[in-house]
Amino acid sequence: MTHLLPGLLVFTSVLVSMCGGQTVSVPLTSEGGKVYVNLTLGTPGVTVTAVVDTGSAMLYSFLYNHSASTTAKPLHKSGWANYSKTTVYGQLVSDEVTIGPSSSFTKVLLQPYKSGNMSLVGFSWPGWASGGQCVADTLSPGTTICGGSTTAAVPVMQSMYKQNLIGQNLFGMWVEMTGEGGLMLGGIDSEKVDGEITYTPVLPNVLRKDFQAGINVFWQFTLQQVTLVLPNGQKKTLCCSSCIAIVDSGTGTIRAPNSPFNAIKQAFTTFASCNVTLVFTIENTDFAIKYTSCTAQSMFTTLPDSVLLNPEAKNIWWTLGLPFVSQFYIVHDFANTRIGFANLAQTEAVEVAVL
Repeated sequence: MTHLLPGLLVFTSVLVSMCGGQTVSVPLTSEGGKVYVNLTLGTPGVTVTAVVDTGSAMLYSFLYNHSASTTAKPLHKSGWANYSKTTVYGQLVSDEVTIGPSSSFTKVLLQPYKSGNMSLVGFSWPGWASGGQCVADTLSPGTTICGGSTTAAVPVMQSMYKQNLIGQNLFGMWVEMTGEGGLMLGGIDSEKVDGEITYTPVLPNVLRKDFQAGINVFWQFTLQQVTLVLPNGQKKTLCCSSCIAIVDSGTGTIRAPNSPFNAIKQAFTTFASCNVTLVFTIENTDFAIKYTSCTAQSMFTTLPDSVLLNPEAKNIWWTLGLPFVSQFYIVHDFANTRIGFANLAQTEAVEVAVL
């Protein structure tokens, strides 16, 4: 497949789904552990290459300047996007955003106070943008900024759905570890799906302290079981019924709880062939990833130490980042509060490429 470099403008298309609702097909690129999409912000449009993050819900760009856009409407509110290692502060602005050939819509985005060159677009739940607790405002010592200040920042999917640009409140996604991929906004790309789609309910937040409990924040679900299959055929159960996972395209590794992480690391160091398979069981369906390179162990990390996590998170929370996302077709269904997984149609043997 053609390797599309971030920043390259490529053709996108608007389709009509089988259900009669409009869908928007958008190409993705993947490189260096990140997934990218091209967006156009403001009028005249400024094209930016944004990180696609299904683990957050804000849209921000250091390359956007609302004062240069004739369609920008400052909300005169501060906002923030709180991540595990950093917090991005800025002002909230309503402006035109384009994703796809003609899918322009009004969207509230965050214009960071500081300078930089990164852009990010989140495809998680509205609760991520509005459910945060108060944090210290580093630019104004002694004051705080609260999650309520971002309630106007409706995520991209909800903005498009409410403005009748897509027929269904869901999207499908596939992406290679390094190469190309695609978003189907408002529908599912059946040509990329091999077999049935396995759906499981999305769970409300219980693991992040900075978000309210009981609201949908992440694409979070219960892992029925995680099994490590060693080169000698031996199987080790790493997780059984009590583990929770989130699907996060913005994370470049698979983050495992401490005990499973140590078992995975030992498997790679014990067997010279490094022919290791991980099987994720979701709703009685197995999704297997086979690793054939010893350097693949760099794709696994533990959860970072963070004051944002509840204590139990270190023991039960898996973050299924790009090494997982790149192996399956994933349906993010807001309307039915569920997430679906299927094998990719073009994948004959699932094998993870090494960054």
